[in-house]
Amino acid sequence: MTVHELVLDSDSGELEVEVIVGQGQVGFYHVYLWDENHNSKELSHGNNFDDWVDRFPVGQPEGLVDKTLSWEVLIEAPGSGSGQLYSLTVLFRQQGSVVPGGVIQETGQMNDTTKAIVGYVRFLV
Repeated sequence: MTVHELVLDSDSGELEVEVIVGQGQVGFYHVYLWDENHNSKELSHGNNFDDWVDRFPVGQPEGLVDKTLSWEVLIEAPGSGSGQLYSLTVLFRQQGSVVPGGVIQETGQMNDTTKAIVGYVRFLV
């Protein structure tokens, strides 16, 4: 399990995260914030085919020290057959700008018609 580390700028305001599922696939996600005692709180959930923007606030940098954000994404191909491409991009922004190291991507071919992805980011200030 890879845990990415993001250093946040304490002067750049609230952190936002955006979940993007690409390659014409359907995606469903849940995003959680974990404290240092491994207690979680769901920040958001959604999909990429409704009219809602999949971008939401995480919190102020000083409140995110030693916390971990996780995502669970299920990607489904609208058609059948293996070998279809998928992509997932998770973006972290402060004041509209992507945080250094704040683009996390996974791409590839699906072995089936579904692909499950779990990811983690730990915050430093």
